[in-house]
Amino acid sequence: MRSSHNWVDPQLPQDDALPTPSVYRAIQFLEALRDIDEGMQIKDALVLLRVASKPSMYQRELSKYVPLTQSTAARIVDRLGDRSGLGLINSREDFEDRRTNILTLTPRGQEAVKALLARL
Repeated sequence: MRSSHNWVDPQLPQDDALPTPSVYRAIQFLEALRDIDEGMQIKDALVLLRVASKPSMYQRELSKYVPLTQSTAARIVDRLGDRSGLGLINSREDFEDRRTNILTLTPRGQEAVKALLARL
């Protein structure tokens, strides 16, 4: 039995229509990622934005907020890190538990987050 409902969303662009404002903002956001670094991926941005949302975040907490394994999170932190990476995140040992890393944004990371959010 066929439904009489028209399931075409009138808010979605048709074949020759311009992108909606939401699609345009999403494109701008992805372009802002590329402006930070050509290899920047969505999961990198998720980590960056999550660290921005919680100052002094423990690295092990990332997997609570971003669907990543601990090893993937560690690789992303290294890639975004200030030692050998993009210089967006600072990772330092916790003085109370040296097995734990505390993540904060670097000044460059703060500017990158502002640039990303400005495109939304």
